[in-house]
Amino acid sequence: MPFRDAHRITGNVVKYCIEAGKTMKDLTLIELKGFSEFIESDLFGSLTLQASIRTGNLTAEHQKRWSLRGLKRAKAGSRNEETGYGN
Repeated sequence: MPFRDAHRITGNVVKYCIEAGKTMKDLTLIELKGFSEFIESDLFGSLTLQASIRTGNLTAEHQKRWSLRGLKRAKAGSRNEETGYGN
């Protein structure tokens, strides 16, 4: 699948999650398949922080910094009022 198509699908999923008040991990396979026929159950193994870091192109320092930032926000319960996601 071309990157632009994958990017568009991901954007649509994120928009849906924001509007529905869900996280990507909350979505069922049936909901996800509504965005693309190519989505299969193996996707769920990729919806973790560890998987994102492992497959990303971030340097080790960036990975550490983002991970620590996310953990601090999760522990503090920090959320953006507009999106409902961490600041």
